[in-house]
Amino acid sequence: MEQFTVSRNSTILRDAIGFLWIMAAGSLAALGAVAMMSVTVLEAVVLLVLVGVVCAVFFPMGISVLRTALRLPREASPEIAAARKQLSRRFGMVVGVEMLVFLVANIVLLSIHHYEYLVPIILLIVGIHFFPVAMLFKMWPYHVTAVIFSLAALLPLFSMPFTMYIGHVSSWIVLPTIGCAIGAWLTAVCVLGIERKRLGWGKNSDTTMRESRRVA
Repeated sequence: MEQFTVSRNSTILRDAIGFLWIMAAGSLAALGAVAMMSVTVLEAVVLLVLVGVVCAVFFPMGISVLRTALRLPREASPEIAAARKQLSRRFGMVVGVEMLVFLVANIVLLSIHHYEYLVPIILLIVGIHFFPVAMLFKMWPYHVTAVIFSLAALLPLFSMPFTMYIGHVSSWIVLPTIGCAIGAWLTAVCVLGIERKRLGWGKNSDTTMRESRRVA
């Protein structure tokens, strides 16, 4: 049986929001990659169509999950409320540390005039922050995010020079951006699959209704 950090229905709602957030992040990264890679109008149109197809397929599904999650009854016991508060506090600490590391990394890189490392290092920090998030929320897809983001940020630094361009931007910027877009989308698809399974979509209606009302 799946273990939840808070009540089952609260977890479904939280991860439905998480799906939409990471799907949006991946889409924005993909649009950034399109802008950097496109040299001709035709290339831009083709890539934008691909991004649009992905968004058109998955965003409506995520919104449907969110609407269903919002209708689920939420456990209001003192124990669950305390668990939610503790989880929020820990998540806030993770984000706070991430922001501090962002600030320090930017100050250091700018002060030593190594601007070329800014994008890879920022994306590496984002990737690493998903490791504690995955453990905190007990969501294995975020481990996938952490690994893909980290590799996408590091591999170009060690395999090609900054002066190598893709489109009209350095590969150290383009490739990490593409990798992170793919990583975010893969994570979103995995989270969506977990959410659909939790809701019992695809099972008979009685089982779905029973599962929707059960709380951890």
